[in-house]
Formats: sequence, C-alpha cells, structure tokens
Amino acid sequence: MVSVLKATGLKPVPQLNKLNELYELSQFRGTFFSEVSMTPPTKPYQLTFTVHPEYLYANLTGDTISVQIIRDYIGEIVAKCDETGKRRILLYRDIPAVLPGYEVFHTVSESLGALIGKKLALVNPHAAIGPEVDFGMTVGQNRGGNYRSFNNVAEAEAWLLEGTE
Repeated sequence: MVSVLKATGLKPVPQLNKLNELYELSQFRGTFFSEVSMTPPTKPYQLTFTVHPEYLYANLTGDTISVQIIRDYIGEIVAKCDETGKRRILLYRDIPAVLPGYEVFHTVSESLGALIGKKLALVNPHAAIGPEVDFGMTVGQNRGGNYRSFNNVAEAEAWLLEGTE
C-alpha cells in the first residue's frame, strides 16, 4: 500500500493503517489462494503395479522425463515394495526420453539409497535411447546397485528370478 501512496503522492492516514494492513493481507491471500489448487496436479506419467509371487511389476508410461519425475516414480515404487514386502522389481519403462548424461549420473546415484537391497530389472522398449538407459544402469551397478536393463520382459523376468528356486 505504501508503494501505491508513493506513486500517487498521497500521505498515509494513521487511522487507516490497520485497514490498509488488512487490505494488503486480503490482496496477498487472494493472490496466493488463486494460484494454489486443492486438486492434486495431474502427473506427467502413469504408474501401475501388479504383484507377482516373486516380484513387483511396475508399468511406467509417459511422454517426458525429468529429475523430479524420476524421484516421484522411484518413491512410489519403493513405497509399493514396502507395502507388499517385495524386494525384486520389474520396471517396464515406456518413456521415450532420457535425461542428459550428467543428470542421469546424479539421479541414479541419488536413488541408490532408496533402492538398497532391491533387485531391479528395467525393460526399455525404446531402442533409440537404449545406450542412455544402459548408462544409467551401469552407473547404478558401479555404485553397488543390483540393476540391469533389458529390451523385453521375458529376459528381464528370467534375470530377476535367478536364484529364487
């Protein structure tokens, strides 16, 4: 309000200070609440789960990827593992995009703690981004993660179930 007074050349009236404060607060609240929705935003990906006797199948689809998207879906997968008691994950990652190499390195390194003690078979149906996806899996493996990427579910499942019989 003071900036409005300065711009107009008017002087504040002491009796109106409280009224001015309330007005400014109402303007702030109006702006704040008009920008915040109580409806959760639509996620830029879809993640569904199927619980198999030996592992958790996670089907991830989307059009784009970001560090935040990866953090979000890894968090959801880990929560589902905790809920179901599964330590083996078959992740079908149907997203035709990857992060730049330096972001892959940091994001995979960051997710290691959440995935510790879990075996992750990642299926990438997009051959064009295969080398980049493989790089991410290699980063994880080199830091102690039990990760591997595949281009089909049968091979991924066979690797995931090794040693369960």
